Amino acid sequence: MFDTTYLTNDSAIPLAPFVGVNHHGQTILLGCGLIANEDTETFMWLFKAWLSSVSGHCPNAIITDQDKALQEAVQNVIPNPRHQWCLWHIMRRLPEKVKEYDYAEQIKVALQTVVYDSLTKDEFVDGWKNFVKEFNLQENEWLNGLYEEQHRWFPAFVKDTFWAGLSTIKKGETMNAFFDGYVNSRTTLKQFVEQYDQALKFRVEREAQSDFHSYSLRIACITHFEIEKQFQAIYTISKFKEVQLELTGTMYCDILTSNEGDGLGEGILCRHGIKVLARRKIIKVPEKYIVSRWRKDLKRQYTRFKTSYNDLSNYPDARRHDMMQQMFEEVASLAMEFDDKSGTVISCLRSQFSYVKQRVDALDLEKLIYNYTVIEGDGLVNLESVSYEVKLEPAPDGGSISKVISKYFTKGDVVPSEEEIKAGKERVLGMTKNFAASPFKYVKDRIDALDKEKYYCMYTLIEGDPLNEKLESVTYEVRFEGYGPRGCVCKVSSEYIAKENVGIKEEEIKQGKDRAIGMYEVVEAYLLAYPLAYT
Repeated sequence: MFDTTYLTNDSAIPLAPFVGVNHHGQTILLGCGLIANEDTETFMWLFKAWLSSVSGHCPNAIITDQDKALQEAVQNVIPNPRHQWCLWHIMRRLPEKVKEYDYAEQIKVALQTVVYDSLTKDEFVDGWKNFVKEFNLQENEWLNGLYEEQHRWFPAFVKDTFWAGLSTIKKGETMNAFFDGYVNSRTTLKQFVEQYDQALKFRVEREAQSDFHSYSLRIACITHFEIEKQFQAIYTISKFKEVQLELTGTMYCDILTSNEGDGLGEGILCRHGIKVLARRKIIKVPEKYIVSRWRKDLKRQYTRFKTSYNDLSNYPDARRHDMMQQMFEEVASLAMEFDDKSGTVISCLRSQFSYVKQRVDALDLEKLIYNYTVIEGDGLVNLESVSYEVKLEPAPDGGSISKVISKYFTKGDVVPSEEEIKAGKERVLGMTKNFAASPFKYVKDRIDALDKEKYYCMYTLIEGDPLNEKLESVTYEVRFEGYGPRGCVCKVSSEYIAKENVGIKEEEIKQGKDRAIGMYEVVEAYLLAYPLAYT
């Protein structure tokens, strides 16, 4: 929904917000602008700027008022949108448009009856013609314009599009949900920026609270329908309550078949659809009737980014995302200056082999030679198998060199292209050189204690790049404790010993702690995403 009539300050600068709804049915702000003019060119600029901020993802549907400049801007900037006029705005303007008639109040009541009581397009057309004839309104330009554009606002004409409930929300309620109590017509631009953040912070906190309630609380079922239990487990509390209203409504309807499209209305399976499913003894709702945007487990990318009004404290997964993003940024900064290193990082990130089965062919611990063959998995594609021979040899500087020989066996008469061979080689190099971008080139540890029975280890970092010029050593204590039937918890404590007469700032301590936690959180996120990696 886009609207410029909600608020205008004393300098005649309208606030133009883009508003949507989240998975709880709560209004959320998708963006807004302060505009000096309300012409087509200004609106086009605003729409383009907004689309740029959302990476060019155009909305499938948009609701605005009847402004001609807005209509032209939408048509010019947003390709093939389903453009609806705000019904609340139309009905609000009705008294002004018919005030010159002697029967203004009767006209208002009659039009509301036509609009709200007509269930089909034909009923609306017949009702409208009778209404115009009864009050002799054939010459009213505003009403004629509404009738010509009936596909933009009359409910029966717009119900073929999913509006997420916005088409049934009063526009004033939508705007008031955001800014009332925070800004008004006398708010200065400086105050607006501060209050804008406060309004958004309130909305973020409210959404987080609703998320928590949807996971921690359970609304009791009111019927014996298995369908209700299905939605109870999947939908957020607010949307599940809407499902319950439809379930209650089945007591007042009797239907054998339904011709109401998919029966979803504003994204909630209607009572008629539920009645048909029940009559056909279908106890589980087909997947197509479950709207993903109302699910309590919906992943919302906008909650993963830190903003001035959201420190991510309410979103553990967002904190992990932010931590990984910072670590990826460090890797990218180190690798971007060199083709080989950036190629290695890109190859690793592009690798999407979620399943690989290998066969160990030979293992020589004395000669440090390891042979294995990939016999199943996503990476084979047109290949029968891939054999690898990994050999570790001493390096002149005291380290080691890893040499890898790979053999590709194709299926039948399939001959791989040079490009495929090159891509496979880069993937192998990526796997064997994935530490090339690490900022730590040399590390020396001392094992202080090791108890295999108690799953306990203590070691000290005594030499290496991580110590830099401030630290004498770092001691780590690692302990694994049982958790649940098959899991475990890894507890790590670190002790940093500074060099004599060297002070360490609190910020540096925090950065070190964040890096350590981030390493474990990255591993945790990976294992949660790929449970098969445990085996």
